[in-house]
Amino acid sequence: MRFIAEAYGSACIAYDEALQTVFSNFAWSFGAGAAGPFGFLLDMAYGNAGIAGGNSPLLTSIRLPLDLLRECTEQDPALSVSPTGRAAIRLIGDSGSSHRGPDRYQPLLGRAAEWAANRDPGGFWSPGWIGNSIADHMTKARPASDIAAQWIWGDLKLLGLAKGTFPQLR
Repeated sequence: MRFIAEAYGSACIAYDEALQTVFSNFAWSFGAGAAGPFGFLLDMAYGNAGIAGGNSPLLTSIRLPLDLLRECTEQDPALSVSPTGRAAIRLIGDSGSSHRGPDRYQPLLGRAAEWAANRDPGGFWSPGWIGNSIADHMTKARPASDIAAQWIWGDLKLLGLAKGTFPQLR
């Protein structure tokens, strides 16, 4: 679990560095990083991951403003926080029911949306909720790079600067 938190924490830093260097001229328009530093709250459970079969590790990731993530980590001692402080993970024992939808996260997502609206009423940052299997990123040779690159790819697609599916890193 700690490896997953470290990969997501490092991905947040890689994303920030890409926005500050390669995309500095239009980083303000990137949805994930437009409102400032963000981090991820991660829940891991074991459940049915489809083709991977039953009892596979499943991951729910929620993008939050860094201040809100820090508040969560201070309030929940069950969270294992990455060394960067940009990701926190916990094991939940509900056999993957957290992956059925964002309902259990609505209060937290609502607070994040409120934070974004207060920070920039005309902005377009929104918290993200994603449920997937751990294999989606953690089996890559460079998981943090893969995660950050997919976030950048998603932002570029939203801006109309990329098309198709995500190109694989080698």
